[in-house]
Amino acid sequence: VLAVTAAPVRADEVQGRAIVVAGEGMVSAAPDMAEVSAGVQTRAATARAALDQNNNAMAKVLDALKKAGIADKDVQTSRLNLSPAYDRNPGNGERRPNGYLVSNSVIGPAPLLPASSDAHVLSRSLPIGVTRPMPVTTTRRMGHSLPR
Repeated sequence: VLAVTAAPVRADEVQGRAIVVAGEGMVSAAPDMAEVSAGVQTRAATARAALDQNNNAMAKVLDALKKAGIADKDVQTSRLNLSPAYDRNPGNGERRPNGYLVSNSVIGPAPLLPASSDAHVLSRSLPIGVTRPMPVTTTRRMGHSLPR
């Protein structure tokens, strides 16, 4: 039978009898995943027309993401905004309502491909009408072992 008891210890009693260990480490690895964002902005006389135009443009973006290997379930809307559009009167600088703007952006993970690849998501996005290309961020997937 082993019994262990502990009594409170004052800080001044520990001095000289403590072991302190400090360490630092760093790991680096090449990214294996990219996060792609793309969006479109449309402007029309009515809110309904701006939304319809935006939906049509986003359908092309979503199709391009699918063709690049990004599953529908992985694509998320990151921003959807409907707001009045204004023009400025050049004579007096006053803002005048002039239709509606719709901005819509999506984000999704993509396999990291060389920029020269014709499957590269960004190379496909501008010709199909992406008006708001956003930075691609790269990352290393959690849970995947690092090469030795």
